[in-house]
Amino acid sequence: MKQNNSSGRIGFTSLLTLLFIGLKLTGFIEWSWWWVLSPVWVTLVLAVTLFICAWLWLQFRAFAYWHTLTTKDKGRARFSPSNPCEVTITVYSPTKSKLDPPNLYPTVKAIIDGMTDAGIWTDDNHNVIKAMTFRYGGLSGEKGHYRLVFDIKEVNHE
Repeated sequence: MKQNNSSGRIGFTSLLTLLFIGLKLTGFIEWSWWWVLSPVWVTLVLAVTLFICAWLWLQFRAFAYWHTLTTKDKGRARFSPSNPCEVTITVYSPTKSKLDPPNLYPTVKAIIDGMTDAGIWTDDNHNVIKAMTFRYGGLSGEKGHYRLVFDIKEVNHE
């Protein structure tokens, strides 16, 4: 036999809405239906507003974290033609199927461009990034998700 775990309680918003509807139908109040149903739409507007505020806060925190990471080491010179680097991208696959790591270059290019915008290097041309190498790193450990690890090393310029 299935047990019903619902408590049968009615929420404040529902109770207030039913009260307003009853008062409107019996003629005790002459409000428009917009005001009679206001507990429902006010609750909905508040929920959407809270969701948007929480989303914006999370976006701000993510940006602040990224900004902190990219500006943490102020003493180190950015990579430039006079201070070039090599980038190794290790690709971790979600499955054991065959993987051709260089095929992820279009995805990596967007990340490299983001690193340029973040000021990690002056430009992403061949004078600054002397070599870009792709390696297979094994399984990502997370079903359905690749993992990319960027290893950036200074190189002696010629």
